[in-house]
Amino acid sequence: MSQPALQVTNLAVSFATRRGDLAAVRGIEFHVMPGEVLGLVGESGSGKSITGLATMGLIDPPGRIVSGSVKVNGHELVGLSEAELRKKRGREISMIFQDPSTTLNPVLRVDTQMIEALRAHEPGLSTRAAREKCLAALAAVGIPSPEERLLGYPHQFSGGMRQRLAIAIALLNRPAVLIADEPTTALDVTIQSQVLGEVQQLAAETGTALVWITHDLSVVAGLADRIAVMYAGRIVETGTVTDILSDPRHPYTAGLIASVPSRNRRGARLAQIAGTTPSLVAMPTGCPFHPRCDHADAVCRAEVPPPRPVAGRTVACHHPLTAHATA
Repeated sequence: MSQPALQVTNLAVSFATRRGDLAAVRGIEFHVMPGEVLGLVGESGSGKSITGLATMGLIDPPGRIVSGSVKVNGHELVGLSEAELRKKRGREISMIFQDPSTTLNPVLRVDTQMIEALRAHEPGLSTRAAREKCLAALAAVGIPSPEERLLGYPHQFSGGMRQRLAIAIALLNRPAVLIADEPTTALDVTIQSQVLGEVQQLAAETGTALVWITHDLSVVAGLADRIAVMYAGRIVETGTVTDILSDPRHPYTAGLIASVPSRNRRGARLAQIAGTTPSLVAMPTGCPFHPRCDHADAVCRAEVPPPRPVAGRTVACHHPLTAHATA
């Protein structure tokens, strides 16, 4: 088996606040193989986006990476200088953000932005060769009339087209790893489906490892190969899409799946997970999910459960659910 395109080990991220250090990510571990799609899911505030930013080396003060390792094709990123990280970003690892306006410069033409992205890693690339690569990238993400669009400005694109453009720029240098932070959330359902299909196809064709960050289980159901579920800064369950969605073993995962509207009987009250996510500066002792869990006991309230293998996946729970159990 080839080595993972992305290997994250014991990653912890903290932010200094007036109330003390806020541990946003707490010793998480996951990997993604070349061409594989990993769905990173969880409620808002679970640490998904911070994980993506930390993987890219984009955590700025008052935040910091406390510990851990992030390797792309076996090369360590944690501890590199900003200048060294800039050489890695775009070429070895790229990120797509939820709002494409954070990626695109509104006063520069599309061709200028794309050619600059290419020449940042290939200084000797000719203008003609760069334009050919740009045209191919626009066509690959389904942007019609790429020759005309290349001469346009971002404001002349629709929301869906701007997001496709951001994806095209992220994939220009054929990175080994692509982090996508809910890039289709603001798009309508039809455009979302098209973009998801195109990204999935591109990952398979280019061998790029894709981490898709989302709170929407219906998105990862048709996109991802594996799922990692986050809660309160920790990964609580990891496994294949089929295993996780059809037979969840962590009570939190089961609660997330049960709360999807399509799984509720017509006219019945929507299922929901009781309580709220804990404050990251005042975490409960033991398992962080125990105040909301129907299965919690004294052990859960006293000890943080370590990840362990359960039925073909990894689960951080003292009392994993049995097959086909519900939360």
